Amino acid sequence: MVKRILFGILGFLISFFTLFFFIGPAAPSKSDKELSYEYAISGWLSLGDVLSFKLAEPVSLNDDIFISILMEEFVVDIINKPRISVTNNSHIILWDTKSGNKGKKYQDWKISSDGQEYILTDSNSVISTPIKVGGQNVGYVYIRLRNASSNEDILFAGWKNYSSILGYSIREDISSKNISNISRIVRRTSEINALSEFTILALDKTILFDMERTDIGKNYIKGWIDEAQADRENIGKTYVFTPVDFQGGKTGEIHLSIPEISGGEEVKVIGIFPIELFRIRNIIYPIISFIFLFIIGGFVSRPSTVPGVKRITKVSIQKKSAKLDELERDMERLRYEREKLVSDIAERQKEKKELESEIKTLAEAQESKEYLPEEIAEGTASTSEIAEEKLLFEKLFEDEGTPAEKSKEEIELTQRIVSKRREEIAISAKVEARRKELIELQKNIDEARRKLEKFE
Repeated sequence: MVKRILFGILGFLISFFTLFFFIGPAAPSKSDKELSYEYAISGWLSLGDVLSFKLAEPVSLNDDIFISILMEEFVVDIINKPRISVTNNSHIILWDTKSGNKGKKYQDWKISSDGQEYILTDSNSVISTPIKVGGQNVGYVYIRLRNASSNEDILFAGWKNYSSILGYSIREDISSKNISNISRIVRRTSEINALSEFTILALDKTILFDMERTDIGKNYIKGWIDEAQADRENIGKTYVFTPVDFQGGKTGEIHLSIPEISGGEEVKVIGIFPIELFRIRNIIYPIISFIFLFIIGGFVSRPSTVPGVKRITKVSIQKKSAKLDELERDMERLRYEREKLVSDIAERQKEKKELESEIKTLAEAQESKEYLPEEIAEGTASTSEIAEEKLLFEKLFEDEGTPAEKSKEEIELTQRIVSKRREEIAISAKVEARRKELIELQKNIDEARRKLEKFE
């Protein structure tokens, strides 16, 4: 158990300090990091994401009437009044904030790839987001905004507009507490990591979405939202609150917290460790490492139970020596069996040749009827007997002699013929038996050869 705990602590420390060096040590001071324009338009990029998602179906059908209905609802609460254009895949305008452009070719800067892009000029910026259905582009959303405002104002306006359109898009899901559908839509936000906090609440304060996934589905009691609302005058444009209405009544709220980069952000610390390090989404990795190495430590403490892992001890060396001796004995036995097989094959080949010779002799004797081996010579007719049989056969058809004598001669001749037939059958049976023995012997020789090949 001690070894398990040590392994677990080692895994926790390795993972913790790796995460610490990745996040970096921090002191409770202000950062002088400047707010970049790329970061400032993160909310506008997210706005393009939610618009492309909600417009995918009507754009794919070229349903300009439904697109107009949706966009008129979307732009009601839009601030900083950007120009928004919706086109089909051929860049024909299906809807535009400027009246009179519908049906015309979009003449401004156009997207040149399948991914989201933006272009910055001296006075304007254009954000282009493809609208996709089944992985194929069916149209584009173009958002054109002026650069006259400060980067901080652009950042706040972008996230404010995003929150407004997102609230309208998921108002039914908030009312029915459809957490899975809300998460599916929110996760399409490409710049969600630019926010420090993002929480969606139902009317009864049920958390429908949160950056901390473990809080989803729980009741919101007290947290960052209360602090942001209480300190709204000091935090400036870093907190976005959007109430969500559906069917004439309030159904939920959307709360966003934008990190304050311009002017610096106070970093809360515990000693030299930033408070960010101890958030659940970060501290979970050291905990997993502790559990993982705790389990591994259990296996290491009992190496005999781990397949393929053995301690090298004197006993194990003696066992290996005994196995080597046993292997040598097995090799000697196999060599002996090999020599025995070689000898057995030679004997069987000799028997095979003898059988082949005997079969050949029997076959010739059967054909010529003149020679048979001694072992079947009994019952075989001699040359004189054959001549006598021939003579009797000829007498059978002579007219001489009495009927009684002819009848007696016929009976004797028939008996001799039957005897000859039996002798022929006996010879054929012996030939066939010898052939079967030859076939069986050949099988035995082949089997012995296969065994010999295995030894070699």
